[in-house]
Amino acid sequence: MSLNHCQFIQKLMLTVATLAAATTTYAQDIGNFPSKTITLVVPYAAGGSSDTRARQIASKMGQILGKSVIVENKPGAAGNIGTDYIAKANPDGHVIGIGNLAPLAVNKAMFSKLPFDPATDITPIGLIEKGPRCCSSAARNRTSNRCLTCWLGARQSRKTQLRICRCRRCFPSGR
Repeated sequence: MSLNHCQFIQKLMLTVATLAAATTTYAQDIGNFPSKTITLVVPYAAGGSSDTRARQIASKMGQILGKSVIVENKPGAAGNIGTDYIAKANPDGHVIGIGNLAPLAVNKAMFSKLPFDPATDITPIGLIEKGPRCCSSAARNRTSNRCLTCWLGARQSRKTQLRICRCRRCFPSGR
């Protein structure tokens, strides 16, 4: 379908008017934000790493926004209770939450039924941090357990007397 010049100008003007109206409405909403205390929900118990990070964020956020930001811990069910609270909160931006891998990805496979759908009920609004996860062993085990496969193999060999690991790091000659 091709448009003549007049039809093109009409559609362009309609689009511009719609965007202008939407932008004005959005700007008015943003101008009043935050209109009340912001609650930062942590789906884990107080004292853990998510709680500590949330309290750091809440402090800075409160300074920047000029409003109180409180941290509310809602632990239980591997993060599902707090995440459900976030998902069902009024979507006005005054209730936000700390999310992580368990309630947003893993729990969908672990629980037969979740009270929320991580794909549709939660909207990511910012990345807080990226952090690697690793398995570790006491330093005194360096010689005998240099990698996770070796560690698992050593644990298994105590039961079965079999050595599982064949990694190049532990066996540079490829034995």
